[in-house]
Parts: sequence; structure tokens; C-alpha cells
Amino acid sequence: MRLTLRTLLAYLDDALEPHETREIGKKIQESPVAAALVSRVREVIRRRRLGAPEIDGPSQGVDPNVVAQYLDNTLSSEQVAQFETICLDSDIALAEVAACHQVLSLIQGEPIEVPVRSRERFYAIGPVSSDAQLHVVRTDAPLANNTAAAEKPHAVAAVPISESAGYFRDEIASQLKQPPWSQRVGPAAGAALVIVAVVLVLALDRDLFRGMVKKNPQDNAVASADTPRTRPVSPDHTTPENVTATTPPKNAAGTTPVDDKTAMPLANLDPTPPPDAPEPNAKPPVKTAASPDVADAATVLPAPVTPVIKAPTPSPKPVEPAPAIAVAMQSVGQEGVLLRFNPGDQHWYVQPRRSDLHSMETFACPEPYEATFEWDKGDLKATLLGETTVQVLAPTEKQRYALLIRRGRILLQPGPMAKTPLSVAIQVGEKSKVVTLTSPTTILGIEVTIDDPTGLPQETMPDPWHAVLYVAAGAVELPEGVSLSAKQFAWLTTPTAGENVTAASLWPAWLDPIRREQLSPLRRFAANFEKQFDMTLAVDLSIPPLMRDPKPQIAELAVRCLAITEAYQPLIQALVQSDHEEARAAAAAGLRSWLMTNRENGATLKTELQTHLPEDEARAVERLLWGYTPAEAKDRLVSLQLVEWLRSNRKEVRELAFKQLVQLTGRRYDYRPLGTASQREPAIQRWEAHIAREGALLKADE
Repeated sequence: MRLTLRTLLAYLDDALEPHETREIGKKIQESPVAAALVSRVREVIRRRRLGAPEIDGPSQGVDPNVVAQYLDNTLSSEQVAQFETICLDSDIALAEVAACHQVLSLIQGEPIEVPVRSRERFYAIGPVSSDAQLHVVRTDAPLANNTAAAEKPHAVAAVPISESAGYFRDEIASQLKQPPWSQRVGPAAGAALVIVAVVLVLALDRDLFRGMVKKNPQDNAVASADTPRTRPVSPDHTTPENVTATTPPKNAAGTTPVDDKTAMPLANLDPTPPPDAPEPNAKPPVKTAASPDVADAATVLPAPVTPVIKAPTPSPKPVEPAPAIAVAMQSVGQEGVLLRFNPGDQHWYVQPRRSDLHSMETFACPEPYEATFEWDKGDLKATLLGETTVQVLAPTEKQRYALLIRRGRILLQPGPMAKTPLSVAIQVGEKSKVVTLTSPTTILGIEVTIDDPTGLPQETMPDPWHAVLYVAAGAVELPEGVSLSAKQFAWLTTPTAGENVTAASLWPAWLDPIRREQLSPLRRFAANFEKQFDMTLAVDLSIPPLMRDPKPQIAELAVRCLAITEAYQPLIQALVQSDHEEARAAAAAGLRSWLMTNRENGATLKTELQTHLPEDEARAVERLLWGYTPAEAKDRLVSLQLVEWLRSNRKEVRELAFKQLVQLTGRRYDYRPLGTASQREPAIQRWEAHIAREGALLKADE
């Protein structure tokens, strides 16, 4: 498949088959020009105030019929090349064809309803010759034709070819008539007034022409005394004699002017004395904020970054940085996928098995796979479970092992030949703690979760990351002096260690290898899902087509994989376009977590939703993704609006609204978001009765 502008637009709008999408994505990755064009297409579509091509005039754009023919692939190869050249040279033309292709892709496959009146008008036009198709339909048809057309309420007057030719002859004759006096004299008079105004301004500004007129010797002498010196002084000649010994200016004849005492002095001119010479031992002037040519180093250099791990105070002697540790990685089982983030092109790629890892690299293990890291040939092992993202931090002499856990679950344990105790620095969000494994049989589990948003963002957002440390076997010590043994846990994100629980009924099932196999019902689709990954293609280029897979399990796995890589654009697309309820739920959960990781993500979400949905529906989805607080659920108007969204025509709006209602009240009232309108209405009326009885979704005293 050739990489053309049309195939590129089809790739961006997910209008290609999965194998074609992978082929085009690979070509885009290999071609820097194509990658730049992809970024440009996305940018021009979102650019505000870009405008549209003009219908006529000097800035007239491409004929809309030509754009339609290009999208329908009915142009010749020469016309296609010419049209694509125009699009590449003009952002407006590129935005027009890209936006039209995006709209057509969104409505593709949906039934098109043609109004009866439009259909009757189309049939009333009747057959027209090919020559007449290029003419514009007349709006001032003869009275006879208008009368005939008026008899048929839905008919349009058709202009014969011969009459159309006469009409254009009349138009040409009217253009050749002499225009009225106001049109002939008006522009010239306006231009003359502008010229006169400019001349008056120039004449009144005496300083403008200074130096443009030939001067006599006295003028040169006065000018040299009146004009301040701008010539820099060499640092080796700073004495007053060297400063004053400058070459006098020459006149227009090229000779040095001589003082002529008989020359008439200029009246009312008091020459300014020459500037003072610098002192012999004067220091160079100090630049202030008003000196824009030289910037202060403190304002240019970045502020020092606080280390991510609070290590002990280093020795005052300079210490050479420790080299990166090569870590062997191995996936658990025969089937598994591990992703690595490439900061060079900002994409995720599949990491080869049993390959060396390096510090400051970020890895993600998608569901339902597992991956194992080994430090120092097995002295320390870290097992990443499904939907986990970690970053291997740089080692130091005091702290050899350090991990930044962004989300998910991870198991840590010393190797069979390791010397205990082993200390590992665990960072979650902005908090860091050193955990020490004191027993050779220690198995430590850490789970990091991200809070869902509960209401619109405030000026200060709380830290959304929470981490819990579980001791499955052995013993662990925390810096607070807390010692934990098997079947105990503690919070890592609180200032002090939390209460420890030993009840086996509350113990997480993912800590048990046998029970972990039965946790995920998607594990039996692991082999099929692994085949969809391309070792040479970025994940955000190869996985998005799977969101439309006929199997809902594969579509869900694809969305959950994109969620841990924070690929928000495919997630929004899955939320508003996926046919599978499981994929939409996974996209909503991924977007809600993504909103809490960065305050600026809210504005990005709003912009992206407006490119996929109408304004009202985009606003509803945005509000539902942010969620509601219990205080908002006590407001009657907010409660009624939330229940009214249960009647929305879009299933993702109904699903998000129903989830918020269940979280706030704990009630369901037998509502089914995917049911028909008649099936949903009785449950909606029960919700409305609940608000009428309680005053809102929640009582004021709750």
C-alpha cells in the first residue's frame, strides 16, 4: 500500500483494515517526512482561527467539488498530485481536506437520511447537459420560469443552455459599462489624501532628515559635538588622551573641515558637550534588568532539581557517578509482553526478552502478562504484574536499587545467592521510602493506585498516588523503625506506618501465585493478544486498530494496554466509538486516572472531546469523567441533570452517568444503559421519584 496523503488521512481516522494500518504505521515510523506530516495534520485540524478557504477573490481556495472528488478517489493521477501539492503548501487546504475526511469517517456506516423535500427537489431538476453542469444556477430566472416553478412547490427553475449563454453575455456587457463618477474618482481621492498626510508628517519631523542633506564644515563640526559617541573604546586604550584623539569627521568632499571663524554661526543652537572620558582604572558597568543584551546566568540556567530519592548526605569528597547497572529481564512463562518507553520519539516499543536494561528507563507490563527483572545476576528480583508501570532509577553508592512505581503491582524478593539485608528505595509520586528486606525468604508486594477524580479540579490538586506494602513471607523493615513480618502490611504514602492487619481473609489474592492465575478472565486470550504486537512498530500505532476487534476481550486488552501508556487520544476514540461495553469502561477508567496525573490534562481532554463529539455531548462526557462530590450530589439541580443524562442518545454518556449515580447513592433501580428507550424509562422515573422524595440524590444531613 502506497503512502499517500489519502492513505495517511485514512490511517489517522482509523478507516483502514488492521493489516493496512500496521503497514502504513510502519512506513510512517520509517519516514521522518511522513511523521512530520502526521503531526502537521493533527495540528492544523485543532488550530483555532485558521479560517476556511474563500469562495471567490484572490485567496480563493480549491473548488469544493475537487475536494469531494479527491476524497471519492475519482481524480486522475495528475490531478491527485496537483491537489496534494496544494494541500502541502497551504494549511487551510490541508485542514479542509483532513477535517472533511474525518467527518466522513465518523458517519461512515451509519444510515443517511435524505429529507423528502430535498429528494423532491433533486428529482425536479431533471437531466442537465454536461456543459450546463458547470454553470451556476440562476437566482434571477425569468418570470415565466418562476411562475412555472411556483406551481410545483418543490421544483427548481432549470436554465436552458442557450439562455444561460445569453445571461453571461449580459453580465459581460454590464462589466464593460463605464462605472459611475464616485467609483472612478473615489479611490484616487482617498489615495491622494493618504499621500498628503504622509508628506505633512514627514515635513513636520525635522529630525527625520538630519544627516540626509549635505552639510557645510560648520554643520559637521556642530554635528560632531552634538551627537554622542557610540563608537566603543578599546580596553587597551582607556586614557583620556586616547579617548579624545579621534579622527575628525570628513565632509562630503572627502577633506577634513577647517575651522572658519568667518562662517555664520547657527542661531539658537547650544552644542552638547562631549561625553566624559572613562577613568583609567574604571570597572566595566554592571548589567541590570534593563540590559537585554546580556542575561544573568541565574535566569537562564534551570533551577537545581531535587533528587527523586532522599539518599544520606554524601561525603564532601567528590564522588564519581556510578555506572548504569545492566539488568537482565525475563518474562514469566512462554508468552509475555514488556513495553519500554523511548524518550527520543516519545513512543512505546516492545522490549526483547532476556535483554539488558539500564537506569532511568521506563517499562510497562500490560494485562495479562508478567515480567521479571534481575539486578546483579539475581541478587534482587522484581516481578511486574499486569497493568504496571515502573521506572528504574539511577543507582548510587549508598542506594544501589531504586524504583519509581507509577501504577500497578510489583513483587520484590532477594535471589538465592543474595546477601541480606537488601535495601530498595521505593518512590511513589513525590514520596520516597527505603524498604529493607531482612530475610532471604522475604517476598514483598507493593500495590500503587491512582485516585479517581471526584469533582472538577481545584487550584491545588491532592496527591493521587497511594501505595500499600504487603509482606507475603519473611520480614521487612521501614525507616520509621517499624518491622513487618509475614501477613502484615503498611501504607507507604502516609507520614507514618499504618496499622498492620494479619487477617488472612483480607489478604490480596494476587500475592498467591496459584490464585493469581485465576484472577483475570482475560488470561486465556494472552497468546492471541501477544501476536498483535509488532517488535518494530510503536505501540500507539499498532494497538489502536484492535479496539475495533470483533472479540470484546481483545478490544478490552488493547484499551487497557493503551491506558497504562497514557495514550489519551486512542482512549477518547475508544470511549466514543467502540462497540464493546468492556472497551468503553476500560477507556473511561484510563482517562479518569490520566486526568489526575497532571493538572494540564483537563484542558487537553476538553479540546480532544470537541474534535469527536458535538459541543453539548462533549461537555457532558467531560463533566462525567471528572465525577461529582457528595456535596454536589446534595444539590437538586445537579441531581436532576445527572439523571437526565440517563436519557442521552449516546451510550457512553448513559454509562458514565449511571456509574456516577451508583457510586454516589449505592442504588441501581434496575437501570440498563444498553437497553431500549422504553426499557430505560421506568428506571429513570424511579430515579426522579428518589430525588423528589429525598430532595436530591443525597440528603442534606448525610
